[in-house]
Amino acid sequence: MGYALLDHRRYTYAGYRHWADDIRYELIDAVAYLMAPATVGGSSDPGVRSWP
Repeated sequence: MGYALLDHRRYTYAGYRHWADDIRYELIDAVAYLMAPATVGGSSDPGVRSWP
């Protein structure tokens, strides 16, 4: 599975620090990639029991 590319521009860490937190991106070699959303409530596998 590949990463979702934001666009073909190159970014700096200084600019990346000021982006909004509502959508998560990962900066790899100055290229922004969309990150997968985190799972809520532990494992996403329904066969795995989550212990308190």
